[in-house]
This record gives sequence, C-alpha cells and structure tokens, in this order.
Amino acid sequence: MKKIFFLFCILFFIFSSVEGIEKENIDKSTIKNSGLHLFRAVQPHCYFDSVGQNSAILGTEDGSAEIWIYPYKVLHDFKLHFLIEETGALVEGGEVASRIDVYPHQTVIRYIHSSFTVEEIFFSPLRESGAVILLSVETIKPISVIASFTPDLKPMWPASLGGQYSYWDAGKRYFVISEGTRKNVALVGSPAGERFSSGPAHALPEGDMKVKIHVDPEDSKRIFFPIFVSASHDGRKQAEKTYSRLRKNFKELYLEKFQHFEKLEKEQLSVSTPEEA
Repeated sequence: MKKIFFLFCILFFIFSSVEGIEKENIDKSTIKNSGLHLFRAVQPHCYFDSVGQNSAILGTEDGSAEIWIYPYKVLHDFKLHFLIEETGALVEGGEVASRIDVYPHQTVIRYIHSSFTVEEIFFSPLRESGAVILLSVETIKPISVIASFTPDLKPMWPASLGGQYSYWDAGKRYFVISEGTRKNVALVGSPAGERFSSGPAHALPEGDMKVKIHVDPEDSKRIFFPIFVSASHDGRKQAEKTYSRLRKNFKELYLEKFQHFEKLEKEQLSVSTPEEA
C-alpha cells in the first residue's frame, strides 16, 4: 500500500510540474505587429535598440547586443550561435543574419540558414527592470541555440562595484551575477536552458558565459524559447521577483507596451506631405 501511495505521489508531482511549465510557455500567438514597421536587409554594423523606461537592449544588426537595466550595464557581446545536432556543425549567428524588422514596441532580427530559420525578438518592457529575448525557430531537425554573453554588472556612471562573482543555479536555470555585498544582483537565463559555459564558478569569467537551449521541431511550431534578464540593487530576492514577473506575466507586459505605442500613434502621430496622398 505504501509503495502504491509513493508511486501516486511521484506521478502527481511529475504531471503537476509539466502542467506548470506548459502554463508558463509563451505561445506564438502572443506577438503582435503594429502598423508602424520598418524593415530591410541587415547592415551588420548599423545600430538597433529596444528600449523601456528602466531597461534597454542596444546592439548592432549582426545580432550582437548589450543589455542595460537601471542602474547597471548588465552584460555585453550577447550573441547567438546555432548547433545543428545531426552534423555537429556550429553556425555563428552574425554570419546568417538576414533581415531586421523594427516596430515601436520590439525589434526582430531574422537568421536564415539552409537547415533552419530563427527570429530573435528583442523586447524591453515599458516599466519593468528587465529584458526579454524571444526565439522563434523553424526547423525540421533538432538544433540547439547557444546564447553567449560577457557579464558586466557595472554602474552606468564611472564607478565599479568590485568583488564580482557568478555561478549557474541549476534549479532555477539561470546565471547569478553579483558582488561581495550581495546587494547588486543580475539574473540571466531561460526555463528551457542549461549551462554551456567554460567560465569557472564563483569568479567573473573573462570569456563568454553560455546558455544552451535545445529546440524540438514539434515544440518550435507553437512556442517561443525565451531568455530573461533581470537586475536589482536590493538583493537577489528582488531580482528573482522581477525575473518571475517577466516569466509569468509576459503577455500582460507585452500588451502594455504594444497598447502604449498604439495609443501614441492614434492620438499623437500625424504625417503631413506636400502632395495629396
């Protein structure tokens, strides 16, 4: 009887966990495209951004970016790499960046390869102290997306914190970047990610830190693979609260910013031309 009860508890835990993960998935129907839209082929050294009131993603059109969350520069040299699992070939994102689409609420870079197509959606919420990068993948064979970056956790003004360290929290699936007082904290990770880094634990590595996201072709048809970044100067608990809101309330945060710019367009924007349309 005890064995049956124990087995039941295990099965209940597994199904509850799966259900919880499913609820936090970001469905592709969440994303909206506004009427204001610019697009063209990428120019690798040209600038792009995605900006909110408390965070900014600043980069170039080859996909390289840095992330700022007030009052820190959290990281720089954020890039994507694509591992084709069948052949073991590694494709650098900058080599296959093809098109950029810019909207008031988001910026999208498209990577095109003979084996896959990936859209990288850069999104800074209107007010949250965080940033989100969504990966929309089209592939018929399993691939892995590897996001690499160099951590900073430096104040925006000329200053330094000192004593920075970092480590991978396997349970939460994110990197923790902090310093000696543990008051200043940044979190970078993905619920679908695993550590793929040569950086030593408890020391800020000079090279890249890496998060690997395995992409199943069936899952890629309906959901995004997200990367979340949060930061706080009030300790890890506050950074975790922000990180959790980015995960659980993404749809609400996304619609808030989309509707904000939609309202500005309708109420504040006008275009005058010397000739009749």
